[in-house]
Amino acid sequence: MPWALLLRLFSFSSGSFFTLTIISIISYIIVILAVGILPVLLIIAVAIPSTVINFYFRKKNYTYMFRRSKEPRQLNYYSELVTNKDLVKEMRTLNLTDTFISKYRRVFDVYFRGLRKLMIRECGWSVAASVLSTGANRDVLRNINLTI
Repeated sequence: MPWALLLRLFSFSSGSFFTLTIISIISYIIVILAVGILPVLLIIAVAIPSTVINFYFRKKNYTYMFRRSKEPRQLNYYSELVTNKDLVKEMRTLNLTDTFISKYRRVFDVYFRGLRKLMIRECGWSVAASVLSTGANRDVLRNINLTI
């Protein structure tokens, strides 16, 4: 009977989700009380820069894509012209396939050059924040380990 109760308590049904959440919160409170509030606050504080960087670059990417929405539409249009089975015969007859492929490549290069630049900047800042966070977390956890 006790095993059935434990299995039911820790099963992943919607009814026991609340129970698991309560157990997690109680466990976190016990760990915080055992370790102290300062290390916990330091771990949270170290996570803030990477969160700010993430939000900043999400906004930059959205703004870039919103302002440059013309290019993806052009890319879809050129791609559709070249790959649509109903238009292929006309494209070959008028010898326009190479023209639209070159237009596609030009638009692609311009559009993705800006996205690549944003991605590289984001990766650089994210790596720097991760290194900072990892180093700080390592030191905090080492101190916690020494105190326990």
